Amino acid sequence: MAFAEKDAGSGPAAGSSSRLWFAGLCAATALFFLFLEWLHPYYFLEDDNLDSVLPVFAHLYRSLAGEGVIAQFNFHQFLGAPWLGASAALYPPVYLSVWLSKLFSGGPLWGPDIFSFLHMLAGAAGMFFFVRALTENSRAAFFAGLLWALNPFAVIVGVSWYCVWPVAALLPWLHLLAYETVTGAETGRAFLLAAARLLLFYSGYGQYFVYAVLLEMVFAGTLLSRIAREKRARALKLYGISLALTAALSLPLLLPTLAQMRVSYARSAALAYEQFSSLSYRFSLWLLGLVWPFSDLHSLPPRLREALAPHEVFADRFTPYFSHLGYAALFLLAVFFRGVRERLRRDAAALPLLVCAAVALLWAAGFFDRVVYLVPILNRFRWHFKLGVIASFYLITLACCALPALLDRFAGKGRRIVFAALLAVTAADFGALYTRDIGRGFVQRSEPKPAAEPLAGALVSGRIFSLGYVSGRDFAPASLGFNYATLWGLYHFAGYDPFIPKSNFEAACGLNYVSAYCGPIRPNAVEYFRRWGVRWYVVKESETVRYGPALGAYGIMPRFEEPRRTVYEDARALPLVYWRDTGKADGIEYKILTNRIVLETERATPGELAVNFLYNPFFAAAIDARRVAVETDKHKGMFIPVPPGRHKAVLEYSDPYFTIGLWLSGIFLLLAILIWHYSAARHRVGAGSPPPK
Repeated sequence: MAFAEKDAGSGPAAGSSSRLWFAGLCAATALFFLFLEWLHPYYFLEDDNLDSVLPVFAHLYRSLAGEGVIAQFNFHQFLGAPWLGASAALYPPVYLSVWLSKLFSGGPLWGPDIFSFLHMLAGAAGMFFFVRALTENSRAAFFAGLLWALNPFAVIVGVSWYCVWPVAALLPWLHLLAYETVTGAETGRAFLLAAARLLLFYSGYGQYFVYAVLLEMVFAGTLLSRIAREKRARALKLYGISLALTAALSLPLLLPTLAQMRVSYARSAALAYEQFSSLSYRFSLWLLGLVWPFSDLHSLPPRLREALAPHEVFADRFTPYFSHLGYAALFLLAVFFRGVRERLRRDAAALPLLVCAAVALLWAAGFFDRVVYLVPILNRFRWHFKLGVIASFYLITLACCALPALLDRFAGKGRRIVFAALLAVTAADFGALYTRDIGRGFVQRSEPKPAAEPLAGALVSGRIFSLGYVSGRDFAPASLGFNYATLWGLYHFAGYDPFIPKSNFEAACGLNYVSAYCGPIRPNAVEYFRRWGVRWYVVKESETVRYGPALGAYGIMPRFEEPRRTVYEDARALPLVYWRDTGKADGIEYKILTNRIVLETERATPGELAVNFLYNPFFAAAIDARRVAVETDKHKGMFIPVPPGRHKAVLEYSDPYFTIGLWLSGIFLLLAILIWHYSAARHRVGAGSPPPK
């Protein structure tokens, strides 16, 4: 099934050569990453990775390292909101990345960059072993891994969206293990395939998981039709087992995700078709990027730009960068298609790869939109240009599988010269691309990276509201908008989360993304904010003339004045925890942890203890270890009745779907082990061996 001749030699010598090529690939990938960081320190810390992902990573790490718990809730944003569904809370590389960042720099700022590097390296390694399995040629495997590490789609999108890195890392492994499961019918490979899928699923971005697994299934299904008929039944059985394992062991995250999706303000139903079908690839721009990715779309002549991208949208600007595979890859694709009939006849994986490349590319271009929109769940995924990274994966694989046939035309020194020339062209190609201003990420932040929040010690005493910052234009960390409150352990009225429940979205007045307000201040709004404990108003420096007098009219006065902002204090705002009859926090000590709030109270008379966070039915309360009811006021704030005297109360969030998922996955895994052990015992007895004791 190899695409061409094996490596020269066999046995230990060939194995040693393969290890050297692999070590060289790892070194080249590391050098490429260091080159990017040399160009721009914190290369992958822009846009959403800075505003949302960095705070998420920090919160997850604090939860596990500081308390030994998985974060199921976030008290810091949106008046307190569920957290686990569609999150990376169960994805080990997140914790490893932040741990390494803190180890080497003392803080979490390098977390997204380390995360990107680990996945870039894992993806290059997976591509090496996948192409090595297809071609049995280490040069082709090395070149495939290198092209995959350099791939502009993953690098450019990965600057803004961390979610592209897990699919870039695991896609080659999924296809390697699917290939070996189908062609080798190995039980161990089927289990590893399920593990790789689960790792991708637990990265928390369902859209890429669905895309990757569906196309992996197309690959495996097409491959099944290409193997010997007598092997198909066992291969199909093992592949089905791997899918069943994936489904059963995904439940601890799948169930909370589905439950949260049902109450989400943006994903509880199918998207409008116009939104669903927006931002697909334009083939004209995709073809332009294949041959010339070095010109910004806006630098082209107006008529050409209009012809390539009429009614331009933001993704159009980046498509030529995304689609570039490298000139060496283009040349190798030409070699592949020149002999495509012979390859399709001879090589089992050629047709599956070609079919998947076509499906991914057409899907990315919106060709299947009308059909896909009819499929539940899939009709909640938008911006199909995201499939471009998967299309690039198949095209790079096809290109590198043609490399051995090209090299076989030469002997000795000629073969080395041709390979060296391909490497030189690739280095010059991508060196020129990445040293140009190619729009690193979708949005770049001009402000210094936020190493600390100087007012954190004061601002933690109340909830924060950001004023005067305009969505889509103002991204300053000093605003404390987006999810920066989570980063510093503070509490903001709103936040940034497309998956937020509708109840939180509405209670936060529909503020999301920049999570700031730039309209007029109304009396009913001030009273509403006071009720939710908004004590601090962070106002953009240029807007203090506008908002200073308006806030002062309600007794909200400036407390901290800094070069980029002024922070106003509302002394009449309710505390985060207080007695409902007095509005004061006398006799209350509390600590807000990841999933719970621990309170100690002392009072001579009975009272109702208000906890100024939005009610969720998954909260439970206990006083002195005895369960009590969690009650709500008209605004859906929470309170619990407390008897007189000194008491310890705990208000804890626990997602029952997470617990159910853990139990079901555990039971399934136990049954699977018992069945496997029983089947193995029967096989040994049937073969004449004594059964295990």
